[in-house]
Amino acid sequence: MFDRNILYEDEEIIVIDKEPYFPVQSKTVTKRDCISELKGLFRERDGVKDEPYVGLIHRLDEPVEGIMVFAKNQKAASVLSGELQRGGFSKEYTAAVCPLSDDLPTSADLSDHILTDKKTNISRIVPEGTKGAKRAELRYDVTEEFTKEAGKNIRLLRVLLNTGRHHQIRVQLSNAKMPIVGDRKYGKELLSLPLCLAATALSFTHPVTGKRLEYTIRPQFLEKI
Repeated sequence: MFDRNILYEDEEIIVIDKEPYFPVQSKTVTKRDCISELKGLFRERDGVKDEPYVGLIHRLDEPVEGIMVFAKNQKAASVLSGELQRGGFSKEYTAAVCPLSDDLPTSADLSDHILTDKKTNISRIVPEGTKGAKRAELRYDVTEEFTKEAGKNIRLLRVLLNTGRHHQIRVQLSNAKMPIVGDRKYGKELLSLPLCLAATALSFTHPVTGKRLEYTIRPQFLEKI
């Protein structure tokens, strides 16, 4: 699987296009995930005998397709993690949504407070000051509009995150009356389709060379809507 999903690789890092509905890191030992698949790749392809190192820098929800970078050694992991914490990563998402009103803005900055229930793995918008809630900020811009089956209007959005909260894009867009197509947790529109959300652009600084790297993909869900 991962041979065809590699966007870039060298001695320090590997950049992949994660398949939708594939976990980054599973809690079940026997379940395939990105970490185990990459370790298997390094063993079989490169002949690594000891436990291969795969450093997890950032995450994507299991149903979300998108670009991810992993470190291949501890030094690269430390540098990349530091850059992420300082806001040095630039991430862009593409989402297909069903607007529930005809007068919703074509671009907006959304600011909310999100509370996550770890037992149910569900987040929700709550009033400011709610115990345990975290501020969530994003910006969206409509890039295309068209009509789907049964007269459903679809908008394609370019989404930029200012914060990284649990299910943030899904929760905030649903709260803004633009649930993501195929979202079984936070929306009820066109559930016959997969979740139409993908991390489609990522840029960061290489942990050794200092070169700025940029990668983009076309999301698979565009072929299905």
